[in-house]
Amino acid sequence: MIRVYMLQTTTMNHHNRPLHGFTLIELLVVVSIIAILIAMLLPALGAARDQTIRITCLSRLHAITLATVTYQLDNRQEMPHRPGSGQLNRVQDGGAGYDINKTFIEPYLDAPRDPTMFCPGPVYQVRNPSVHSAYVVESIGYQFYFRPAATWVVPKPDYRGPKAGQLPLWACISFQKPSDGKYFGHDAAERVEEPSGLNNSRLDGSAAWHDWAGTQIAVTHPTARFFWVVP
Repeated sequence: MIRVYMLQTTTMNHHNRPLHGFTLIELLVVVSIIAILIAMLLPALGAARDQTIRITCLSRLHAITLATVTYQLDNRQEMPHRPGSGQLNRVQDGGAGYDINKTFIEPYLDAPRDPTMFCPGPVYQVRNPSVHSAYVVESIGYQFYFRPAATWVVPKPDYRGPKAGQLPLWACISFQKPSDGKYFGHDAAERVEEPSGLNNSRLDGSAAWHDWAGTQIAVTHPTARFFWVVP
């Protein structure tokens, strides 16, 4: 009888033991901690994403610059041809009789025109073939500084001189519209604030990120003021 009584007591105590859960205050503390951790991680994740985009952009510029050097070797050191009229990111003009798509991009760039010829930064949201018809064949998301007859605001660069290798050659599209003052650049998708900088390549094959403070207006056009890295 004693043994049965003890078993019954144990069973009753097991079933009657109160269940312990989280209180409302404890749940709020947990939620607050999670929110703090997310707030701490988001800037780091954003910075990592931006750095990845910059690296992708640099990779594209390296490919474009290598194709430019190859073009020079095949064409007596001549650059891909484009007359002085037009904008720095324009590669096709039927009226002027030039089409860099046919003479340079297709035969020398071993990659699709889109996305290779377009900066992958936020500017791609507003300057790409799917949202702007001019970027299907006429324009690209990078700017080519070689313009023999351009109206340069700064001294016209000599791409055949002894320091040609250090001159800016290709860069992220970087311009300001005189009509409303808005900027287009690597991380500027049509905004009034200046871009933080741009990726730029040189004729010697090097490419690097440059802060906006190291740029200046290079070429003016009725619809845009184009910037380049100060040599």
